[in-house]
Amino acid sequence: MLVFQVGDDQGHRAEAFGKAICVDWYRQQPDEIAGLLRRAGFEVWATTTRQPDSAEKTPQGDVLARKPVAES
Repeated sequence: MLVFQVGDDQGHRAEAFGKAICVDWYRQQPDEIAGLLRRAGFEVWATTTRQPDSAEKTPQGDVLARKPVAES
């Protein structure tokens, strides 16, 4: 299961909690993530998007996938 912020934007942070950091972030679309997983051989079971709750600023996405069991 992958959980992530939905969107098309990206950003960079150089500071957090008074400390210097170097973090790049990228928001994603659930269908794009599902496509990448399928191309990597995963079976996608579900994708969802929900609107942000009162403590969030962006929609949240979920993708549930599994790697098929190899046949012997």
